[in-house]
Amino acid sequence: MAPGDVVLIYNNGRICFAGEIAAKVRNRELARHFWKEDETGSTWELMYFIVNEERTGAANRFGVHPPNGQGQRVFDGPGAPK
Repeated sequence: MAPGDVVLIYNNGRICFAGEIAAKVRNRELARHFWKEDETGSTWELMYFIVNEERTGAANRFGVHPPNGQGQRVFDGPGAPK
């Protein structure tokens, strides 16, 4: 994902927000501050900043579900399914 891309935020079976990527950063120390580390010492160090967000509350009718409730899917452009 890159600045300018549109993202959908999925939670509990619904697409609850849509927004645009403003910036992304990789910062391990900041990630540790927010989310600590998992049992293997990993953390979620890649962070995205979202602007122009809108609450949607839309039901997920696309049948796309993030693995374990987290993750990203590409729908258009490089990496999109054919």
